[in-house]
Amino acid sequence: MVENSLCVLHRDEAICYNIATAYYLLLNKFPARCNRPKQGATMETKKFIYYQENDMWVGWLEEYPDYRTQGTTLEELKENLVDIYADLTSGEIPNVRKHGELVVR
Repeated sequence: MVENSLCVLHRDEAICYNIATAYYLLLNKFPARCNRPKQGATMETKKFIYYQENDMWVGWLEEYPDYRTQGTTLEELKENLVDIYADLTSGEIPNVRKHGELVVR
């Protein structure tokens, strides 16, 4: 095995690619199997509230205070918040309660 390479077994033969080539092939030959943003997609920033309770991190999206999640690390909590945001905005969950702002005079 070559250092900084990705080796795959193909028809009983090991084929090694350098990381850049492997990444290119993965993104361009197998895009459906890759978690990558769609071309032209923009990243959004969402605010969240969190706290640590014993050995768990608990949090929720500011926009959706009724839907809480947790993680064993802060990073895991953030990943779970991204997942819950995808679920809440997919349209598959009925009657999602949301927090909004109102400007009054």
